[in-house]
Amino acid sequence: MIARKSPMEPSTPTLPHIQLPAEQGRRAGASAAPALPGDDFQDSDQQKPRILHLGLDWGTARTVMIASWAGETTPVHNETLPTLVGYAKDGIVENLLPGNPEVLFAQDAVRHRLHLKMAQPVVNGMMGDAKAARLFAEHLRERLPHGDHVQIRAVVGIPCGCDAQAREDFREALDSLVDGCILIPKPFLAAIGARQNPPPADVNYVDPIRNSLLVDLGAGATDVCVIQGCYPSAVEQIHICGGGDALDEHLQAGLQAAYPDIQISPLKLRELKEQSAWAGTPEARPIAELFVRGRLQRVDMTQIMGDSCHRFLEKIAQAMIQLIGSADVETAPELISNILLTGGGSKIRNICRELERLLHSRGIEQAKVRLLGEAVEGYVAVGALKASQQARENQWQLSLK
Repeated sequence: MIARKSPMEPSTPTLPHIQLPAEQGRRAGASAAPALPGDDFQDSDQQKPRILHLGLDWGTARTVMIASWAGETTPVHNETLPTLVGYAKDGIVENLLPGNPEVLFAQDAVRHRLHLKMAQPVVNGMMGDAKAARLFAEHLRERLPHGDHVQIRAVVGIPCGCDAQAREDFREALDSLVDGCILIPKPFLAAIGARQNPPPADVNYVDPIRNSLLVDLGAGATDVCVIQGCYPSAVEQIHICGGGDALDEHLQAGLQAAYPDIQISPLKLRELKEQSAWAGTPEARPIAELFVRGRLQRVDMTQIMGDSCHRFLEKIAQAMIQLIGSADVETAPELISNILLTGGGSKIRNICRELERLLHSRGIEQAKVRLLGEAVEGYVAVGALKASQQARENQWQLSLK
């Protein structure tokens, strides 16, 4: 089990003044924490543990993990994989699945999905199927350098506004993956991951940590967060239960309304979205070939895609307006000129200009929206690794396995 400790404020010069929220003590029945890395062992033959720092973005659709050894900067592991668990269907023919496994993960689960019962470890950004989450965490550990003398210390990105139970759910799922963890909201980690330190001489460079409104558009959830140099407070974070998957649902409903006999799988729907999603006025009419009544038919996606994206962005704009309205009047002008987008949903074509238009139409005329950077799906994990490398010993919530 991962014991909850009261994390203290670090004093590292490169990590932007993270003050982690206080926890409510250890779990019931927890004993003293195990020996910490660097403690002297009485048995000279006993090998000291080697610390592997891990930055983890455990998302609804994809998981990104980047790891490096303590004291080293070069990653020894950098991987993105689907967040998916599949159980072999009852009565399946022998050797239809290579090696006759009972459970498959990630790409293997996608590849053999026809013969599997799928389970989602993460739903709407939060822990979903508890058993699937635990098995997936074990799978992640197997993919990392591991062994009896390796301790994995992970900083993990979590959605904005997680309550005590949601945090506990994350810790329980992580118990089979890590020996110690710190949970930090994803937008804050994304800002750390994208930040250049020291900042470049370019006058147009926007330091995402200084004073920005950061929006992380994930598959299962969207998180909006005010970042002003330190760990965001609860009132500076908004979690929207719905991200790219919500857009998929809007598309599905629109297609079913227009073509009641249409046949389309969730994976095909996601593929269409990633290929054709746009915000505002499209440059060209997107046409898709889909099965309707068992026959391929050319379907004009213009109206359906446009309506779906507009509904999706309206929710995000409302959350942005709420946080802007509660910002200090002295800092608000700079804040609204530094609205930064990241996550897979930020790849929607024209999304920055359309969000600007929505904000301008509501009286926030100085709003400026831009992408956090090009690596939109990697910044959370990069920031998490940076935070892991710089965390103080008394910040870690250590495992009592």
